[in-house]
Amino acid sequence: MNEFQLVLPNEKLKTYRYVTLFVIIINVLVSGFLFYHTTVPRTSTLSLLALVLGSFALLTMIVRFYKNIFKTFRVEILFIILALIWVILGEYLLGACVLLFAILGFYTNKKFIVVFSEAHISYPAFPPKIYAWNDVTQVILKDHVLTIDLKNNKLIQVVIAPESASTVDEGKFNLFCQKQMTKL
Repeated sequence: MNEFQLVLPNEKLKTYRYVTLFVIIINVLVSGFLFYHTTVPRTSTLSLLALVLGSFALLTMIVRFYKNIFKTFRVEILFIILALIWVILGEYLLGACVLLFAILGFYTNKKFIVVFSEAHISYPAFPPKIYAWNDVTQVILKDHVLTIDLKNNKLIQVVIAPESASTVDEGKFNLFCQKQMTKL
């Protein structure tokens, strides 16, 4: 086998979902306030659109929490639309904040995969880290805990996700890593 891929659990996902819910509620409240307190037709129409989109996202997120459905719904796309609406309304700071939150959402919702190839180790940090095998002292996978010991005295130790734990043979993985370190 030329490479191994280990999925790491995304521990920040639950927190991100609660913050997302909070951001949606703020958008719904602000757009509702704007809709009911404006007399400008264009502002009223755009704030109504933001209110409807935000309410739809809020209902979808609540149903997703309790029923575990709508997994393919990406609230980040809705945040981009809301950011455009806020920019059109002249609320540049609010639009920029919502757009920034959407971009962070795309990063937060991705799978974190450590790739062990014959050339190097690719670790999913921000920005992604590439470790050459000659920078590594030891790599061990034991009892679903991945340990990467680097020559610069840095130690990376993480529990791998259950989906990876069931598919990766620890013995073959450790043997592969030992071969890569002894090639040098």
